[in-house]
Amino acid sequence: MWSSKEKKRKKSHDRNPVSVGSHLVVAPDDDGDDDNTKREEVDEILYNIIWKSSISEIVREGLRKLANFCYYGEEAKAYGFILCQDERLSRVAFATIDWAENPAILSEACRVIMNALVKQDKLVIETHGLADFVLKVMRKHPDSERLQEYGCGALWNLLFRGSS
Repeated sequence: MWSSKEKKRKKSHDRNPVSVGSHLVVAPDDDGDDDNTKREEVDEILYNIIWKSSISEIVREGLRKLANFCYYGEEAKAYGFILCQDERLSRVAFATIDWAENPAILSEACRVIMNALVKQDKLVIETHGLADFVLKVMRKHPDSERLQEYGCGALWNLLFRGSS
């Protein structure tokens, strides 16, 4: 999760996050400036849904936007790669802590995890307990079809994406 130093930077609206955690990933080929713009956009959404919002629809919409960024369009792979860096996927799970009783938000969080990984080639990533998070929310809400569907997709991508 975020260090106290990083939280202070976020609160002062500095949108250039400090790199935390170590990930091994294969970088996609794309323009550095464009990559920074995408990274800032993703970090702003994460910041807003984690630190600023207490309204479930805003959190759900932010998660939906992240899921769509990394699944649809020509830039999807780059957005997915950004979400796989610097514990951003762990932050998605962290964003749902206050929403444990809301399967709609939890299903969107699983969808973000699923979509971020789906277009990555030979991805090797430290998952920081994401599979445990997905299993936990799936067990908590067994009657939510959407959560079960996205949870299975997230688990599939977490466990098998990048294996040969």
